[in-house]
Amino acid sequence: MFIVNDRVDIACLSGADGVHLGAEDLEVKEARKLLGKKKIIGKTVHSKEEFRRFLSQKVDYLSIGPLFKTPTKPFLPPWNINLLKGLIKEVRKVLFAIGGIDLTNLSEVVNIGINNVAVCRGIILSNNFKDTVERFKLCLKKAC
Repeated sequence: MFIVNDRVDIACLSGADGVHLGAEDLEVKEARKLLGKKKIIGKTVHSKEEFRRFLSQKVDYLSIGPLFKTPTKPFLPPWNINLLKGLIKEVRKVLFAIGGIDLTNLSEVVNIGINNVAVCRGIILSNNFKDTVERFKLCLKKAC
């Protein structure tokens, strides 16, 4: 599956399976008009208010973050895990966790009920990419 980050135009032109939209990107409604009903649209949410707003929109998945403090987005406070645990109980969409996730805290993510993650630093800063990815996959499948 191929999802383009941020750019609806490139997703359309490349024949991608969909697009992931951030806060500064095209609105979901406009992206859906351009991409059509069959393409995947995902959205990152950074607060309880955004979370509730995008539940009612035509997105296929929500990416929630940052779950933990991350140097990638130091200006965003991490989610309150207990608050998030309560919110996701009412969700019927696919959920991804993002932000500061590594093997030391992955079990916390899984324990609140999210089995999909977007990870960068948790892998590229490891000594063995392949082993780290395998450990991530194992934890996500079997719950750490």
